[in-house]
Amino acid sequence: MAGGSRGAIQLVSVGAVTVVVLAAAGCMRGHGNATGAGTIEELVDKYEAAHRERSIEKLRDILYWESPQAGSGHVYDIEELMAKLFVVELDEVEFVKGPGPDAPGGREIAYVRPRPGKRRQVDSVIGPLHGKLILIGSVSNGGAKRAVRVDPSYVVMQSLNRYYLDMHPGVLEDAITSVRTGKPSRSDPLPLGTDSSKVPRDW
Repeated sequence: MAGGSRGAIQLVSVGAVTVVVLAAAGCMRGHGNATGAGTIEELVDKYEAAHRERSIEKLRDILYWESPQAGSGHVYDIEELMAKLFVVELDEVEFVKGPGPDAPGGREIAYVRPRPGKRRQVDSVIGPLHGKLILIGSVSNGGAKRAVRVDPSYVVMQSLNRYYLDMHPGVLEDAITSVRTGKPSRSDPLPLGTDSSKVPRDW
């Protein structure tokens, strides 16, 4: 990826499944400067402030790959994608709580996305996850405003007792397209706690 590798984060494809794998907390040290957040509420507040100010610098403070334990540095292509969602005029950032990383199905947040042919693929973020953020607000189009509810796969993950955001780039791109066109996202979220290995691959 442009701007450096994801370090401890990997995209892994197995058949029709693509996942973002997060390394176990503390197993890799780097030179990132992100402080993350001490609570999920603080993480939500930090994201909201970065979004409203359209600040990539503030956004970097809560991105996992910018953290000391990942330390992989700026991932410019994903940051640029996230910045495209700054067009959403926020009313609220909603935290959707998952079952927690120690619960069955709690270490994966998954989406079903189309692929050529009959089959679809499951794209996941895997790690010590606590839920995800939903952006609620509006976008302006020719003077008119259109209400939006955006799920960009902004997952909340925990590492070394701090909270950060990570996401799946493909799901994020689908969310951006949905905001721009007004059409539903091509990425359908599976219910939190779903074991994606049990999702049929031939539908």
